[in-house]
Amino acid sequence: MLGSLDVLPAELLVLVLRFLDSEDLKRTLSISKTWYEYAVPIASERVALPLWRKIPRPQQKTPKSRRRHCIEDYVTHLTMLLFPLAMSDEDLINQPKTINEIVAWLCKDILPSCRRLTTINMTEAPANLEYYPYRGLPDGAIQRSTISLFQVQALMQTMNKIPSLSTVHIDMSCPRLSILEQPGIGNNADWCADLVPLMQHLDHVELRMPYVCSQIFSLYQEQFSAQATPPKGPISIVINCSMASKDPRWMNEAQSWDCKPLRALLKTPVLADTMINAARACLPYFPRIQRLRIIHHNMPLHKIIAHDIIDGENYEVPENDWTASGQMIEELSGNESEEEDLTSLSTDDEIQDTLDDPDS
Repeated sequence: MLGSLDVLPAELLVLVLRFLDSEDLKRTLSISKTWYEYAVPIASERVALPLWRKIPRPQQKTPKSRRRHCIEDYVTHLTMLLFPLAMSDEDLINQPKTINEIVAWLCKDILPSCRRLTTINMTEAPANLEYYPYRGLPDGAIQRSTISLFQVQALMQTMNKIPSLSTVHIDMSCPRLSILEQPGIGNNADWCADLVPLMQHLDHVELRMPYVCSQIFSLYQEQFSAQATPPKGPISIVINCSMASKDPRWMNEAQSWDCKPLRALLKTPVLADTMINAARACLPYFPRIQRLRIIHHNMPLHKIIAHDIIDGENYEVPENDWTASGQMIEELSGNESEEEDLTSLSTDDEIQDTLDDPDS
């Protein structure tokens, strides 16, 4: 049946192809030359790259390097998958430098060559529910891989140079990943300064990553005022101050308060109120803004709260879909002062110290 479809007019063939799942479509590329010609651009629009596997060898555009050719010419939505929590410690230990090398390869060889790239999504890989990784966790730490803060900065700077890019969703809240601080990056302001250009030039920015603080808004405001031609600014900004995992079993155990290493990672790295106030003060400097949200954990209630700066309301959103609209909450309840130690400012080193000391 599929073989007979390639005789359809080009317009109809493209419509048919768009109804097929991209993975299923990739398995049919050898049907015919005509089919391949029309199917490859559609099958290659969405690409997911696990950041813990071996780096593809740099190759010229030959039939043997067809995957790279398709990424550079056709990809519009690129997903970079971080380590899933359900991953053995041995896999992390055996290749501790892989993620740095792969991100460097992306920044140098791949991203600058992508001609149609509009969306970049970096997030923890979906959980493998058949593998249970918590053996011995209540009495020990989670094995983590590290990525250099310089390398993350290079990734942000590379994204800012992609003219076709309009949307970034960067979620680096991953229990298996730690961002390694570097000499020469003095404080959070240095780090946030590399994120400000994304908010100046892109339409949609969604961030959950360590070291992002309220200065991302104050620096944006300063640069906006200093430019002769103010930037167009984003249409939507969502910044998540919480820490979590896509593995639902992790959240269940962490919220039970029985597992200290997991519970420690639920600490909010920045004060949500400080972020909310800074975002509110910056609102006049976003001429196109339609959605501006700060998301954080409401620890006594174990809820994920999205505070909408535009309408001033609070919404409960799903842990693994925190950019969703969510359900409006009439009033936040619970004595948050009792959990002040879990929402106060805490650095990545402090979190790691807690992981290393199960009695803390």
